Order: sequence, then structure tokens, then C-alpha cells
Amino acid sequence: MQEINTYLLQTLAKANLGEKESIIYLNLLKLGSSSASNLASLTRIKRSTVFFILDQLITKKIVSKKKKNNVTSFYPMDPSILMFSLNEKARDVQNAISELKTFLPYLNSFSSDDSVIPEIIQYEGEESFYKVIDLQVSKDLPIYFISTHKLHPKYENYLEEVYIPKRKAMKCKCEMIVYQEKDIELYIEKSKGVYSSIYEITKKDLSFFLTMCLYDDSVIFMNSLENITTTTAIVIKNHLIYQSMLAVFDGLKTNAKCIYEL
Repeated sequence: MQEINTYLLQTLAKANLGEKESIIYLNLLKLGSSSASNLASLTRIKRSTVFFILDQLITKKIVSKKKKNNVTSFYPMDPSILMFSLNEKARDVQNAISELKTFLPYLNSFSSDDSVIPEIIQYEGEESFYKVIDLQVSKDLPIYFISTHKLHPKYENYLEEVYIPKRKAMKCKCEMIVYQEKDIELYIEKSKGVYSSIYEITKKDLSFFLTMCLYDDSVIFMNSLENITTTTAIVIKNHLIYQSMLAVFDGLKTNAKCIYEL
């Protein structure tokens, strides 16, 4: 294979041609026309790769092909087409710059938007659980849970007396992923009308040691729900974080067993 000037390859790269594309195109210019097999032999590029590259060059409209007597020959188009391609690319860049200038004030407005900077609230102790539950019954919006804890009896009572009745009265239903627990069937019976579906997952499948709730563009983490003295809750209000964790929730559902459906 004849050595090709490195600077020439760099120049063609600016015209959106890869190194192998440039090598094939330059050889075609020299030959006038050629079969794929001949190009593969001259350039020492695999024949299957040569066919792929030629298809790419045809798409870029700098190579054409003709079939005669069961033999396909490839022809280089005039190099001036490369200049046309660059001019077209330059126009696209200028159009993109103009459009960006138009939307720049709108984009800048996001920098001071509350959705960019998370609002974080932390609660400590027994009251943290009650405050989070009160938050989750303040609006008729769906809630997505990952529940990994057994609850202290006082928390269970609060769920039964406050959370469950208020959520049953709401139109939006919730979804929950839980660890395999013996008493989950009892909770499902008590909370009928709150959840649209409940999924069960093993601790082997999910090494997650916090209870997580997704609600109203907020992600809520809680720990130590068996011990009311060390309970901590953190509320992170941010749309992007909420959407990311919702994707995690949906991913976990695919590997979980549905044990209840409304």
C-alpha cells in the first residue's frame, strides 16, 4: 500500500472522512474505478471492511457504484464535492449558533431555577418519621417506595391511623418494592386501596439498607425505622434526582415478583 501524506489525511478528516475512508477514496481517485476486492488488496484492509467503507462513502455522496456483468465497480466523485460538504457543515454550525443565541436567555434562566439546586431537609429522631408521613399525605400524588425495614410499633400505628386512611381517600395510587417479610401479607390486607401494585425482592437481589420514597419531585431516605431514637430522614427536592431514582425503581421492578395488583 502506497504511503499517504499524513497532513492530507488530517485535512480530509476535517471534511468528515475517517482515515480508512480517506485511504479508500484516494485510491479510487488514483485508479478511476475499482472493485472492492482490488481495493482490499491494494490497501490491505479486509474486504468486508472495504465494502462497509464504500457504503459509507456512497451515503456521503462522494462515491458511486455500477454493476456490469455481475461485477460491481466503484467510482470516485469529483473532489469539489468535499468542499460543498464542508460549506454545508459550516452553514449547519452557523444555524446552530444563531438558534443558540435565540434560546440563550431562556437557558440562562435555568441557572437560577430551584430545579437545578437541590433543596435538602434533614429530620432527626422520632418526629422525622411523622413529618415524612405527613408530607406524603399533603398532596394527591403517587408515591414509589422501596421499603427495607421493619417498623417500630409506634410507626406502624401511625401508618394505620394516619397514612393509610388518608391515602385510601386519594385518587393517585402508590407502588412499593419490599423485602421478603413474613408479615407483608398482613400489611397488604390493611392497606388495600393505597397501592396499585406491590413487588417483592430478596436481600440478595438488592443490597439497599435505606427506606426510600419518591414523591412530588422529592427523594426521601429514612433509616433505623425499628429504633425511634436513631431514626433519620433526609428529603432531597430536585426534579433531576427524582427522575434518576424513579428510573432505578422501574429497573428494580423488572427483577421483582409482583405479589399484589389492584
